[in-house]
This record gives sequence, structure tokens and C-alpha cells, in this order.
Amino acid sequence: MNVTVRQLEAFLRLAACRSFSDAARQVGLSQPAFSLSIRRLEETVGARLFDRDTRRVALTSEGGEFLPVAQRLVADWTAAFSDLRDLIAKGRGQVVVAALPSLAAALLPATLARYAASYPGIELGVRDVPPDEVLKLIKTGKADLGLSVDPGKADDLVFEPLLSDSFVLVCRADHPLAADGPASWADLARHPFVAMAHATSVRQHVDVALGQAGVHLPTVIEVHQLATLSGMVAAGLGASALPSLCLPVTLQPSMVWRPLRRPRLHRRLGLLRRSRQTLSMAASALVTELQRTAGIPSLLGPGWTEVAELSR
Repeated sequence: MNVTVRQLEAFLRLAACRSFSDAARQVGLSQPAFSLSIRRLEETVGARLFDRDTRRVALTSEGGEFLPVAQRLVADWTAAFSDLRDLIAKGRGQVVVAALPSLAAALLPATLARYAASYPGIELGVRDVPPDEVLKLIKTGKADLGLSVDPGKADDLVFEPLLSDSFVLVCRADHPLAADGPASWADLARHPFVAMAHATSVRQHVDVALGQAGVHLPTVIEVHQLATLSGMVAAGLGASALPSLCLPVTLQPSMVWRPLRRPRLHRRLGLLRRSRQTLSMAASALVTELQRTAGIPSLLGPGWTEVAELSR
């Protein structure tokens, strides 16, 4: 059955005002065009919907039965169109971000707070996972955007750099390496080391630095979470090395940080999405907010401006 919304609206208007001329005027059609619309609707339905003569227009019994059907169809169409308009206007919808835990904790809070204030109807989801899991969630479509390290050549992914951060030494304030000035990876090798697990982006970058420097770190414990590493370092188990972006969420009052040199190690961080993916309007708006946060270090919270200087 090929019934148009315009035909249904014409039917409802005529049923309400019982005048072809008045109904035609209200829907913005000429009377001949309006009459043709009603006739074609009756032909499609296969029944006469109105009795009309020179003095009156009235619904037939079939027209009376069709009235609630037409009302429901027009209401459903109006609601569906309204939903679509809300989605396009970022009034409704969902955006899921897969992010490294350090990025989820440091970059996302300020960004999502502003975004949620601007688009309160958008449901947000964050998956704070290791880099391999970020890639998996993006490739399988379970996340709209990824925040991770540069994955290198990947034909099915697009990587857009956002920022980079340098690795720093973190230790207790009473640790032998807590003195002012840069430290070296060789300095770290002379003290117990608290390491992140091999699956993490942090550990993968540290292993590269150690290979370049020919340094072996005496690991005393290996952990999976930044909060756990922070606790171990604060307890005096050893020193560690972290990207500077992790400092605002891992540095406790009893801890200090120092720049690490020889070699100076950076992480390149950015946005990931599928190469043939067209982002929704809601996801595109979030990208804009992320770019803004990455470009203005002070938006990441107190203390980040000083830390950001390490990456210049």
C-alpha cells in the first residue's frame, strides 16, 4: 500500500473541518490538488472514505474506521521524524569512547563535563582499556572513537594526533632520586622499579626506551592499573616511569616527579576511528571538544600546564 504522509494529513484535515475548500487552504493546496489527493488515497485504500454532496462532507463507515489508523500513522511519523531531528541536532543519541586508562582519567573528565553540559540528551560511555582492546573495540564497532597511542600502519583505521607527552620519573619525596633536575634511565637502573604490565601502553614504550639505552631495570613488582602503581610507589616499594599525562591522576602528596632523559621518550596520542566510518553528529561534536582540551593544557586541570611543558 503506497500511502503518503501528505495524503494522510489531508484526510485528517478534511475529517476535522468537513469542507474541501477549508481543508485545502489549511494544508496549503489548491482545491483540485487536494481533491485529487483524497481520491488517490481512497483508490489506494480501496474504499470510499467520505460522502460528499453540494452541502456537506461526512466520513463513511470505512472512513470512520480508517480515522484512528491515520491518526496513529501520522503520530508515529511525527515522532520518528522528531527523533531523527534530535539525533541530527545532537539532542539524543549515544557516543562510546574506548581510551587508554591514562587518557580516560586525564583527558576525558574535563572534555565530557563540557560536552554533557552542551548536549545533555547524549548518553556517554567510556571503556578504559589497554591499547590492544581499544583497537578491538573500534574495529568491531563497539566504540565510536578511540583514544590511544599511534597504532602504526593500519589500513582499516585512521589515527589523528592530538598531543604527545614525555615520560617522567616518579618516586617518593624521600627517595634518593627525588633531587631536582632531570634523571636518566641509567639512574633508574640503580634502584628498585615498579613496572606496569606488558599489555599496557606505558610498559610497551618503556621497553622501547630500555632497548635504546641498553638498560635493565630491577623490577620488584608489576601492576596493571595506574592507581595501583601510585600506591606501590607511595608505599616506598620503588620508583617508576610514567607518561606525564598520568601525573595529575597518580601523583600523591608524598610523591614527586622529575624529567627523564637519555633517552627522552615521548608517546604520540590521538583519536582512532574506522577508516570507512562516517562519524555521527554527536561523535563529531565530541571530537571537537577533545581537540579543544588537547590544545589548551589548562583545561586538563591544575598542574597540567607545567607538566605539558615537558612535551614542547
